[in-house]
Amino acid sequence: MILKPLFSFRSSAEAPQKLDVAIGLSAKLASYVIVDAVAGNPVELSFFEIDNWNQNTVSAFLDHFSAHSEYSSVQVSYASPQHTLLPISKYEKIALQNQLQLTFPFQPNSILLQESYADWQFYLGYLVPATIFKAVESKFPACQIKHSFKSMFNNLPANNLSNTIFIEVGIQQLDLLVFRAGQLVFCGTFQYTTEQDALYFLLKICQEYSFELTEVRLQLSGLIDYSSKLYAELSSYFLNVTFRTNSKDWTLTNYPSHYFTLLTNSLPCVS
Repeated sequence: MILKPLFSFRSSAEAPQKLDVAIGLSAKLASYVIVDAVAGNPVELSFFEIDNWNQNTVSAFLDHFSAHSEYSSVQVSYASPQHTLLPISKYEKIALQNQLQLTFPFQPNSILLQESYADWQFYLGYLVPATIFKAVESKFPACQIKHSFKSMFNNLPANNLSNTIFIEVGIQQLDLLVFRAGQLVFCGTFQYTTEQDALYFLLKICQEYSFELTEVRLQLSGLIDYSSKLYAELSSYFLNVTFRTNSKDWTLTNYPSHYFTLLTNSLPCVS
């Protein structure tokens, strides 16, 4: 099966005239939400597990979007694990490009993208598979493609970021923002095989940045809930484990709202 359905929702109400779309993609996950561009209510959503991205996979995913629908905005978040950061004070386009190519050499079938994170004083360079990039741009010429970190940084608490790790949970992938004393100290991705691998990685992060396990706070979003094996592993070591709040109400879908935090944060009304 090219796309393995995980869960979906479609509203029984009449479809609104103006729609916004948020698409989330990663190595093993494809997802989207469609919302009323005016009221913000969920209209449709689907999440799929991906074995391997290729032209057939991308086409099968994009076929879920009706050719007859008009979208006011299409926002695409790609959680690329192949990324590198450069301080804004040292930024030059060619320097970031060279650093990325040195870190991830021999990537002939990838597109190199760069983004500014001025509020946090760094530039991000990352790779997107060319098959995904070209197909999405062909389907949605006016779309905006960004790294998922952009959405993770949206709607952070205005204060009290100290000793907090924000974690977006995908399929065998964690995207992390780590804050200590109100400062961003780590922004990165970890791909794992077992839940114990993920726990070990987070414990190493805590050791590296001198976090006490009794004080550090984990803010979780994405595909994790109280019944998850990963949640059981994390809560057995960390005392402060909570789910990140969502600015939209997803009660109608009967799914936890933190499943959609990343996608919600990429929508234009909250960006």
